Amino acid sequence: MESLNINNIRQDNEKIEDSRAINLENIKKTDHLSLCPLEEDNSTFFEILDALQLEYYSNLEKTGERKGFYCNRSSILDAYIHGEMYIIEDLSLDGYFPEYDDRRPPGLGPEDCIRPYYVPAFVTHNPEDIEHNIIWIREDFRGHGYGEYMINTLKINETYALPESVKFWEKLGFKKIEEKRNLVHMKR
Repeated sequence: MESLNINNIRQDNEKIEDSRAINLENIKKTDHLSLCPLEEDNSTFFEILDALQLEYYSNLEKTGERKGFYCNRSSILDAYIHGEMYIIEDLSLDGYFPEYDDRRPPGLGPEDCIRPYYVPAFVTHNPEDIEHNIIWIREDFRGHGYGEYMINTLKINETYALPESVKFWEKLGFKKIEEKRNLVHMKR
């Protein structure tokens, strides 16, 4: 079995990043967003897991810390299987993912592709098991309202947050209730 080479993964990711010439500051957060259940789309599911893996190993290499949701991949897979995983499609990302141009059959537009405009972000949501809900947004897409959009669309009003994400939840009006193990129980 071939060993994981973080430098090759990073170089591949940098090539993809260089090809994405869009200013995220100009994205509007309204009528062109859709929160979609991720169902029967294994390709997008594994693209998300690959992004989580890259983030995890990059962080491990930089800081020596084992942080990130890659360690929760079995919970993420379970949410995907049970229809509890959601992604955002943003039609303003036209041209942001050129790799879809190669997959599209001639004569078909982006609207004919499975996921031409998905934002590299997801939320797993089971209202009966809020302790295991996960929200993740790739770092270069954070701070643009996608997390708030997912939380408001799913009407999430209670969560267990990681300590490093408490500020994000507080910006959305959540208040600390109690700390439980390594999580902070929050409500709004």
